[in-house]
Amino acid sequence: MATQTIPSLDDLFNEVISDGIAPGAVAIATTGAETFYHGAYGKMAIDRDDQMTPDAIFRIASMTKAITSVAAMTLVDEGALSLDDLASRYIPRLGDL
Repeated sequence: MATQTIPSLDDLFNEVISDGIAPGAVAIATTGAETFYHGAYGKMAIDRDDQMTPDAIFRIASMTKAITSVAAMTLVDEGALSLDDLASRYIPRLGDL
């Protein structure tokens, strides 16, 4: 059986940049107390040659889905919500759709 190599995060981000999926990216991974990965890749923008920096600031258009997802998963963790529940359990009008 052949072993499969797993690409590093650096390889994955560099591939995303070289494939034109994004002009640049910044990634960080922590345990909460310790940062064990921090990388900056590509350019700040498509139309600029400025290299991405680890402290780059990004404009975020909409955070509604991210905040709602975190709130929902917190409720799942607390046992107040189940991922298997139908939405109509919490919003009865949806049961008629």
